[in-house]
Amino acid sequence: MPTRPGLVLLSLALGAAALTTASPAVARDEPERRVGTCTASSDWKLRVTEDEGRLRVVATLDSGVGDQVWNWTLRHNGDESDIGRKETRDESGAFTVVRSMIDLPGTDFITFRADQARTGEVCRASIDY
Repeated sequence: MPTRPGLVLLSLALGAAALTTASPAVARDEPERRVGTCTASSDWKLRVTEDEGRLRVVATLDSGVGDQVWNWTLRHNGDESDIGRKETRDESGAFTVVRSMIDLPGTDFITFRADQARTGEVCRASIDY
């Protein structure tokens, strides 16, 4: 049978292990927003909100020029989450990508990148949520 000091140490060790493995996702009340500029004249916006264990990611790119084709990538904690190709609309010169991701334990690192092959312009956006 363990001694009293041994039981105290065992209790502390088990309690610490429980705290590190059972960290529930904390619902965030406010969305996280970032805005910025690209390597030329375009602008980007990135917004993340959380709802019931899912992250809703909204990335908007505004070049002010219609009919441009952009290749884009979304990454979540360094892993490629989704890729695609979007064309800016004539009337606005913008496009939006909306995706849902799992809200992983701890801080989620979301990045959005878009490249316009014809002009060489690159947009990079990131949020730690």
